[in-house]
Amino acid sequence: MQKKKKKYSGIIVPMITPFKDDGKIDERAVENLLNYFINHKSDVLIFGTTGETASIQQNQKTKSFENIVKKYEGKLKIYAGVSDNSFEDAVSAANTYLDLGAEAVVVLLPGYYPITSDQMLNYYEKFADQIKGKMFIYNIPATTHLSIPIEVIEKLSHHENIIGVKDSERDLERMKKSIELWKEREDFSHFVGWGAQCFNSLMHGSDGIVPSTGNFDLSFYNKLLIAVDESNSKDGENFQDITMEISAVYQKDKILSQSLPALKVMMNEAGLCGTNVLLPFTQLPKNEEKQIRVQTRELIDKYNLTWN
Repeated sequence: MQKKKKKYSGIIVPMITPFKDDGKIDERAVENLLNYFINHKSDVLIFGTTGETASIQQNQKTKSFENIVKKYEGKLKIYAGVSDNSFEDAVSAANTYLDLGAEAVVVLLPGYYPITSDQMLNYYEKFADQIKGKMFIYNIPATTHLSIPIEVIEKLSHHENIIGVKDSERDLERMKKSIELWKEREDFSHFVGWGAQCFNSLMHGSDGIVPSTGNFDLSFYNKLLIAVDESNSKDGENFQDITMEISAVYQKDKILSQSLPALKVMMNEAGLCGTNVLLPFTQLPKNEEKQIRVQTRELIDKYNLTWN
């Protein structure tokens, strides 16, 4: 029996933020990406980790988000990432996005200080109490250096403003336990931000995936979702392998601050955006960029990838 789809499910692409040479957001490239996502039936997370959120001035983010909502509200669900070490600034940003029309905000813990599980619980409870709409908890130890215990998320899952979790922690047992805990909850959604486990997580009952590689290609993620709906393990595993082959071009042997500039090189080769990044990121050395362009072109030809 096919699992009933929850309101919050499917694919959410954590959009890269394209920049012009002067460091300002390239709004034309943003529109090109959003049109691509709409054509491939994906929702979008603006200013998440993949979007270099921590490096962009808040006034730039607010202005860009306002433009996006004005043009695309109702065409896809638009989520906004919130990342700030100041609680008041984070709540203010969240409410700004919600006022502008965000479907929900996706909220990181402040990552400067080590904090206890009780402090995590207290932080998110107070955050949820003070926002004007809905929010996702975002667990990503790679950037916050904090792992939110499942027990804490379970307690928070019953808050009326908390509608789900995006979990990017690479822990298979944690993933399976989380899915089992929440897969029957109509009021709480579980999204996986671990690319290598997209098919596996969905087959176990996760509600959705948040693949950064979806910025470059969504066609195989859409096919992967169809395979899940049809309980077709053979095709699903094949599509998972292809997405991992694509991801390896920009992720293999690279830390996050290297892989995201590499992803932009792939996207530039496909004509989707420029390669500019914000500090502390730097663009790739020319020899690495050339190698990625060659590998990208090989993938485009091998799988007949298009972006019309």
